[in-house]
Amino acid sequence: MAQNGTVQARSQLNDYMLRGTELEGYSLYNFLQDTYEEWTARAFRSGEANDAKEPGGRGRPRHTRSSYGPKHRYQETKRRVVRENQHNTVVDIVGTWIPRVSTDGNNDLYYASLLMLWKSWRGPKDLKTEGESWKEAYQALEQQSPTIKHFASNAQYRYECKEAADKDEREAAWGGERGKEGKERNAESDGEEEESEGGDKGEETNVNQGTIEQLSVFIASREMTDEVRDSLED
Repeated sequence: MAQNGTVQARSQLNDYMLRGTELEGYSLYNFLQDTYEEWTARAFRSGEANDAKEPGGRGRPRHTRSSYGPKHRYQETKRRVVRENQHNTVVDIVGTWIPRVSTDGNNDLYYASLLMLWKSWRGPKDLKTEGESWKEAYQALEQQSPTIKHFASNAQYRYECKEAADKDEREAAWGGERGKEGKERNAESDGEEEESEGGDKGEETNVNQGTIEQLSVFIASREMTDEVRDSLED
């Protein structure tokens, strides 16, 4: 919200494109991960940053600071501060995830997305040269920054995990239906055996005295679950 009480939209992408010259070589990913925003001294003097704590103090090394470019709304009142080395900040990508690599070879959106995250740029034309394909531009960047290869691999791993989870869910649902059907067949089989208990004794004696072929015929004539049938075949 602006000082006059009006609501104004903010965009991290706009902040990046209008970053100061001190951060010229930063990619969008590094810009979000390795810098943060603070009010300038002018903002405190003007009263715009009344609710914030003024930076400063002794005993701490001064980090690199970079004001936004002239076209940025907060060029005079806010700036970016480079975080200290070995910090633990993690970028949280909200919204649509990195596109999945397509098997049909049409992966322009995938390569363009990675270039937007990992290549230093001010406008879309900086992402690749004229006549260069998105894949060629990405491969050139990958040679310069091996980190992007690990990020790209992890981005695809998300889809692999989702596939595995969906498969387990389908198999669990299918297994539950099979178990239910097996219990129903067992109940029907037990009922039939109780009704014909006297008449089956002679048949069971004949089978026990017969051959393997006769045993197979006897098993085939009885309705039973797959689990019981498999144990007999083993």
